[in-house]
Amino acid sequence: MSKTFTITCVQGNRTREITIEELASDKQDDKELLGTPVGKDLAHCFYLGVKYSPRFIERVGWYYIHPEVTGPLRDILLVQPESVQISFYAERK
Repeated sequence: MSKTFTITCVQGNRTREITIEELASDKQDDKELLGTPVGKDLAHCFYLGVKYSPRFIERVGWYYIHPEVTGPLRDILLVQPESVQISFYAERK
C-alpha cells in the first residue's frame, strides 16, 4: 500500500482538500512530470509546485521522494542540509 499526503488548499473564499499518493520509482514513466523542487519537507515542495507549475493543484496526483538531492539545486544543502528533492506527477495525457 502506498503512502499518501493530504493538504488543505485555500483558493479565494473556498478550501479544498487534496490527497496525493507516493509513486514507486518504476512507475514514473507512466506519468507526466510536473516538477522536481527541493525544499524543507513535502509541504514546502508542494507549495513550490503550486507557485511554479501551471494548474498544479488541478493536475497533481503523485509524488516521489528522491533518496538524495541531485542536480543544480544540490547547493541548497550547504545552507539547508535537511532538504529533500521531490518530483510531482500528473496523469499522462
